[in-house]
Amino acid sequence: MNHFYFEIRNNSIHTVEFGEGKKILICFHGFGEQAEKFIVLAPALSKNYSVIAVDLPFHGKTKWSSDEIFMREDLIILIDQILQSKNENRFSLLGYSMGGKIVLAAVNDFASQIDEVILAAPDGVENDRWYNVAVYPAWGQRLFFRFITKPNFVFTVAKFLRAIRVLNDRLFNFLWLQTDSEDKRRMVYNVWMAMREMKTNLSKTKIILRKHHIKSFIFIGKYDQVITLAIGKKFSSGLSDCKYVILEKGHNLITESFNENLNEAFQ
Repeated sequence: MNHFYFEIRNNSIHTVEFGEGKKILICFHGFGEQAEKFIVLAPALSKNYSVIAVDLPFHGKTKWSSDEIFMREDLIILIDQILQSKNENRFSLLGYSMGGKIVLAAVNDFASQIDEVILAAPDGVENDRWYNVAVYPAWGQRLFFRFITKPNFVFTVAKFLRAIRVLNDRLFNFLWLQTDSEDKRRMVYNVWMAMREMKTNLSKTKIILRKHHIKSFIFIGKYDQVITLAIGKKFSSGLSDCKYVILEKGHNLITESFNENLNEAFQ
């Protein structure tokens, strides 16, 4: 495993690299995780891919300014730098959870250069109205920032919305588990605000995947309450070269057992 850094404006993006394959695979992790999570997939990936796993802003060893957005232009520069460092033009992508949103953004900007897209319990395959309210309108951003130090009102409202079925269980559970301390709330705020430029038009993205004949693999855990089977099925429908795989798991798919699932899907 090797460590490399790529400079984006005044920020430093950390990556870990492993594998001896000829094809390039760029990986993006989930919320609260880091690039090294993907090392467990070396048995399935190392032979065919040279894997570059990225520490996203506010994660791992990446150094990112708290007041800067991770722009689409930044993602383009990062991928271009990675490809130049490998003297390659074509590549594939793997996105887990939050990393799925980054992968879908990259598809829109690099479609003609992409061979395969692997999505594991991917965020970004459904428009989330609560996320949109929190990060796009100015009033939503102000409320979101206040939530860092004064969360009780939001928790009370969330419980009420859940009781009347306006807020579903998966969003309520995410809110409760990921924001039960001030440090966690600040992390969520920083990441969500930094990533808000990664939103894509899903219908357009699916058209791009079909037009460029990009092979896609979508893995969803049967017991996942965050990215549900219905969400995965809706996004995969209509894709011309797609393997939609349901696993006997929850949301955490990037484990040693996922090697077997990858090997079976690649056959």
